[in-house]
Amino acid sequence: GSSGSGSSGSGGSGTTLVSGLNQTSGLQVRVQEIPLLADMSFVASSSTLHLDDNLRLDAIGNCSGLACLSRGTTRFGSDTGHDAYASWGRWTDGDAHLRSFGVTWMRLPLSENQGVHYLIGTPTVSMPTSGTFSYGIVGATQPTISDGSTAPGTFVAAAVVQFASGLGTKVGLQGTVAMATGTMTFATTGGTTNPQASNLQMTSANTFNGQLATQSGGASPLSCGQAGCRTTVTGGFFGPQAARLGFGYSISGDTGQRTIGGVGVLSR
Repeated sequence: GSSGSGSSGSGGSGTTLVSGLNQTSGLQVRVQEIPLLADMSFVASSSTLHLDDNLRLDAIGNCSGLACLSRGTTRFGSDTGHDAYASWGRWTDGDAHLRSFGVTWMRLPLSENQGVHYLIGTPTVSMPTSGTFSYGIVGATQPTISDGSTAPGTFVAAAVVQFASGLGTKVGLQGTVAMATGTMTFATTGGTTNPQASNLQMTSANTFNGQLATQSGGASPLSCGQAGCRTTVTGGFFGPQAARLGFGYSISGDTGQRTIGGVGVLSR
């Protein structure tokens, strides 16, 4: 797209790690595969992140104090990765641990078809205030279904962002999840061709969320029924001048008993 101009201040700061990742801001952890913690999100502004030498998430919270969620005996999925501004990944195939004062008080079992998805990034401090830019996917976790009834799938996405000052930025987004039992596509109103019509809401200068219409192709992995399936998206911009767009998504059916979820990172 065309170049933007100007800036609006936003974002947080914290301990800088390798590749510019920020230890205390910009984290989203989706735990939608665990019924006990359905759609639970940990916000890094009030939590401590524990990353390994490869910038993968080992735990979040105060593990020697009140509470934390740790990787436990799970392994990292092969879809785990990072670049200069974001880190994404998935815990799978083992027990995640909820700990309090150093003691594990609950084990959360995950099969090889389930996962805890996370996204960490350095929030954009200086956002463009004009211009329209296209974003293409650079990394994503394999989507997983909450009951582990089918193998992890694949995910592709694209976005077009029309920047403006304050909360005026518009994010046109579309994504497609392909599972063994069928595909599901979600998109903002207007998709990527008309970001101005987007129904995603900016919640700050550099974060957004919303619920998007979802269509299934062939045999749907979820039961959408008359109410239809819906996708909840929560995301934000990372790196200088919104170099990255990252988000987590959770697709639910008409009963809400099963979900499909993952995270994706797109580059401008």
